[in-house]
Amino acid sequence: MKHRLFILALLLSAGCADAPDDTPSAPATSPRDESCIPGMFRVKLRDADADLDTRAFTRSGGSGCPGFDAAATRAGAYSIRRVFSDGERFRERRRKAGLHRWYDVLVDPELSVGEAMARFGHPNEVVCIEPVYRMVPTAAKPVVRAAAVPDLSVAPFNDPLQDNQWFLCNDGTLSGQREGADLNVRPAWSVTAGSHEVIVAVADGGIDWTHPDLAANMWDDGEGHCGYNFNRRNYEITPSDHGTHVAGIIGAVNNNGVGICGIAGGDGSPESGVRLMCCQVFDDVGSASIEELMTWSADHGAVISQNSWNYVGVSDLSQSGKEAIDYFIEHAGCDEQGNQIGPMKGGIVIFAAGNDGVATPQYPAAYEPVVAVASLGADLRKASSSNYGDWIDIAALGGDANNGDERYGVYSTIPDGHYGFASGTSMACPQVSGIAALAVAEFGGPGFTSDRLKELLLGSGRRQLVENYNPEYVGQLGSGLVDAEYLFFRDAVPEPVREAAATGGGTRLTLQWTVPADYLGRAVTSYDLRVVSAESGKTLREEAVEIPDAEVGGTGSHTIEGLDPQTGYRVSIISKSRYGTPAEPFELAAATSENTPPSANGPLPALFLASSDRDGIAIDLNEWFSDPDAPKDQLSYFVSFPSASVVEGRISGSELRLQPVATGISTLTVIAQDRYGGSASAPLRITVDGTGAAVELFPNPCTERLNLRIPGATGSFPVRICDRTGRDLLNATVSIRENEDGNTGWMNVADLVPGVYTCKVDYYGKTFDIPFIKR
Repeated sequence: MKHRLFILALLLSAGCADAPDDTPSAPATSPRDESCIPGMFRVKLRDADADLDTRAFTRSGGSGCPGFDAAATRAGAYSIRRVFSDGERFRERRRKAGLHRWYDVLVDPELSVGEAMARFGHPNEVVCIEPVYRMVPTAAKPVVRAAAVPDLSVAPFNDPLQDNQWFLCNDGTLSGQREGADLNVRPAWSVTAGSHEVIVAVADGGIDWTHPDLAANMWDDGEGHCGYNFNRRNYEITPSDHGTHVAGIIGAVNNNGVGICGIAGGDGSPESGVRLMCCQVFDDVGSASIEELMTWSADHGAVISQNSWNYVGVSDLSQSGKEAIDYFIEHAGCDEQGNQIGPMKGGIVIFAAGNDGVATPQYPAAYEPVVAVASLGADLRKASSSNYGDWIDIAALGGDANNGDERYGVYSTIPDGHYGFASGTSMACPQVSGIAALAVAEFGGPGFTSDRLKELLLGSGRRQLVENYNPEYVGQLGSGLVDAEYLFFRDAVPEPVREAAATGGGTRLTLQWTVPADYLGRAVTSYDLRVVSAESGKTLREEAVEIPDAEVGGTGSHTIEGLDPQTGYRVSIISKSRYGTPAEPFELAAATSENTPPSANGPLPALFLASSDRDGIAIDLNEWFSDPDAPKDQLSYFVSFPSASVVEGRISGSELRLQPVATGISTLTVIAQDRYGGSASAPLRITVDGTGAAVELFPNPCTERLNLRIPGATGSFPVRICDRTGRDLLNATVSIRENEDGNTGWMNVADLVPGVYTCKVDYYGKTFDIPFIKR
């Protein structure tokens, strides 16, 4: 079996090797029986002018092409048929696209597809041979009819069940939800809620076209048909949970006092919502194919192709599938001559990424021209089942109901007038399609193209937000969570700052301003600050400032550090929209004041060193000096040693390291200086003990009180008492002060049982171990 599949893989890899330039190579993959429709495979003829006689063909041939007939006879073919219909008035553009060269070859279903293709071989008349892959819906969880849910309409629409649609507006009500984990669609609705000019082809199970929340937005071909059943190859639509649920997310009728809101469901006025074209590809009978799905929907006016399905076990999209998608993208919205007649020139194809929880590319979603949609939960985390990878284009909110609470899924329509929850990339994908429909409704018209729509959709992604909550999936969730507001307000300019003042310190300017509103009346939270020299006009500083809790009319403030003292500046404050669009700058004159020198924070600690300590001791001078003008400014340090100093030292940055060179006591002078020459100094006393006994304990033996003497030292030091095994018994901080017994402190050891112990004293990072006896 493995040998046969290897031979077949070679055949497939060469399947399009001799193809003309307009036919890319066929996928080099062996068909898996579970991924293929049995009893058939697909071929593309080399000759663009050749047409096989499908009616005359029998098991012994008769197609009019001897080379094809011989190969088909070897495979046991009993019938052939066109993959793509002739397209009626679109016949010539289908032929120009080469779609007429594709044929299905029907064989005994008991014969494996791989074996049938191997027998067929690769005749010269055929440029490509491939299996016919099985379409599979992509819901992670089945649709669950909802129990009674609260009725609560929310502006701007009166649909009573919309409060269950957290993906439209998420206020974080449910535990585990994150406020703002939504599509941000309400700002978009202030511009448009959809248009009947926009047709979305919903490739799925059948839609319940009689549902009271869908009926007004169903497409009609003028003869009473709301779509086409590609399984039965007729207009008989059989409603399904999955297809009806997907349709409601895109286009449930808004503001009708019934049920839920659709993303592009209109505003309640006649013909204000998107039109939903039912392209049924799942049914109890027959099998559908992407080829006729894409071409039929393009030829019947759809400009958005919504697909919550995929193939299983496929390493690349079939060549015929690629050509079908390419046809939709190029020809949707156009007449026979290629002139734009719809709201958009060309179409956009949107696919669910699938729910296997893997990074492996899934097809058709991973086909480059397609928009592949991953799924996030209500907490902005990647849904546990959602696929991911560098082939993902964007993410939406398919929900994640793995915790058993259906409310974390997506709420939408299901047949017979009901509503229910479901989750998965199947529910995320129509959210992107719905937002795409809003964009076409607003921007559609002559010259608006599908390339521009795709650019807008992917440009809206909130990538940084999503990756903040999914650090393990950086670069794996496309451009992030789709943002409906971005499409309509990306270039909108917020109000400028109109009132501001500056207060100058020695090397700083503190700015305060009145917070303006953005284009929707919300507080502006992002600003750019620019500082220019009043003398030279040179830009000296540019800083970005975020004020997340700002309120309109409140006060924004920011301090700019590290400026020159007694210097004049021109400062600009620029408010920015959430998408970075700047307003006109507000400019004001400002000046810093006279420099204030640094200061010591207190007396430096008295230090003690044993003369045998070659490593010495180090202290961080930044802990003992500060600059009131600029706390973040870097100070420079210098040390003055007396003659015959008992230590030598060096400074590295703010660290002073001292090493003993003699015994005795010396007082050093430490100097801190800012960059303008202001300085402060403080004495540093250090004792070097020639005995090597850095710490003394007395009395030793002791009973209740153990005294510690550290010659020349003052301050608080951590002390531990350990038994002979090294186990800590007491921990304390002992304060050493100068008194009549020298520099001493004490700790209470009365609770220790009599015995021998070790006192461990932490002295500026060095540990001294001194044994003692407790009586």
